Amino acid sequence: MKKIVPVVAVGLLLSGCKVDMNTTVDLNDLMSSTHKAVSGKLSFEVPACSSHEDSRKESKSLTDLKAQVPTIFRNAQFTECYTKQFSSYADFAIPVDVGSMDEPTNMADTDIYIVSSKKHRTLAGIVLNKDLIERIRKAQKNAMNKMDFDISVTINRGDNTLSGYMVGVYQTFPDGKKVPASFAPLNWENAKTLTFTLSDVSTEQLFTDSSYTFLHDQSRFTVNGTNDGAEKAAAPAKTTP
Repeated sequence: MKKIVPVVAVGLLLSGCKVDMNTTVDLNDLMSSTHKAVSGKLSFEVPACSSHEDSRKESKSLTDLKAQVPTIFRNAQFTECYTKQFSSYADFAIPVDVGSMDEPTNMADTDIYIVSSKKHRTLAGIVLNKDLIERIRKAQKNAMNKMDFDISVTINRGDNTLSGYMVGVYQTFPDGKKVPASFAPLNWENAKTLTFTLSDVSTEQLFTDSSYTFLHDQSRFTVNGTNDGAEKAAAPAKTTP
């Protein structure tokens, strides 16, 4: 019973708050069978960073958040709290494992994975540890609202080029322009960095299935050397907001 109390407490604390989850990876690491641990970022919206009674002290909401977030996200470490455009945010660093799922080596035991797989024709996808999903569900069990996750992956292309299909994401360009890509081809040759943000439907699928592929190899939608498969797949995909 004692083990359940902190989880319920954080559920009440985090109910209805916005949570940004972003990880930056190199394309070379993503395609490598030798996995690499990188640092992802969790950003929670909080009422305030400092106490209203004494600005030299941190707010109770921040103190509680710092204690409870690691009970959901393993090895989460608080980094900073700041105010931006009249809203306050608390940032945490979390370990993320990156690499190919085809004969992987050096995989880390962590909660979040950014992966590729030639075998499954996956250029980029997200995998969540099922235990993490269960901890999040327990944290929200007694809450009025769910945590509002905004999940994105930023990929550094390096000197490589990449062609495939984006499914269920928003593509953010270096200039900040955000374009919906429910189902769209990607011929990546110019920009060095692109950010892919999961749509609400894709995020829901990630937490239901514990994995979501947002960049697919062209061959997944190619039939007899043509893109007929892509055209057939595009119709249902367009229903994704």
